[in-house]
Amino acid sequence: MIKTNQLFDINSDCINQASLILNQLFANYPLHIGFFPKDSQRERKSRIFLEFALRYSIKFGIAQAISPRFEGIALWLPPSKKNFEFSKTLRSGTFAGWVQLSKDFLLHVLPIANHLESIRLHVIREPHWYLLYIGVECEYQGKGYSTKLINHMLEKIDTSKKYCYLETHTEKNVQIFQRFGFQVADVSRIPTTDITNWAMLRPPKQ
Repeated sequence: MIKTNQLFDINSDCINQASLILNQLFANYPLHIGFFPKDSQRERKSRIFLEFALRYSIKFGIAQAISPRFEGIALWLPPSKKNFEFSKTLRSGTFAGWVQLSKDFLLHVLPIANHLESIRLHVIREPHWYLLYIGVECEYQGKGYSTKLINHMLEKIDTSKKYCYLETHTEKNVQIFQRFGFQVADVSRIPTTDITNWAMLRPPKQ
């Protein structure tokens, strides 16, 4: 795990609480509706998926929060050929969770993930950081927490002269990320869904 300062570094002891907060923000987010179309199962399965994202980010990237109260959370993956590498997925300790998601994984998660991966590889070939998730609890929005979470990492990324990439699935978010220097690099409809994917890229500041 890469060590950071100023913000709270999420560790494996915090996964239960952090995944609960993230799930409140993302269980009904367009991408997760695509992952888990059945309303009755989405909240439970979405949280399993987010636990995986947390474990993977903790072990192989950066998982940060505003404080131990988790008012805002950001997950980042470092430069890699793939967003998620299978061998690392197994090493992140999430096998039991994937068993529970096996049907959804094959029918929905994997096809969507493959589409997003193909877009990313088309948009950017240079080594880049990937902003996987960022969210702030509703009662804390408007306090600058997203700005703190994003700018803290962008300063480090700029120092290393790396690009930064993300995907978002609401037009409102596009406008927010543009304030941080991200530019829309691709807009596409995710196959077999009604979800629009905005791929956004931020070049390093000179």
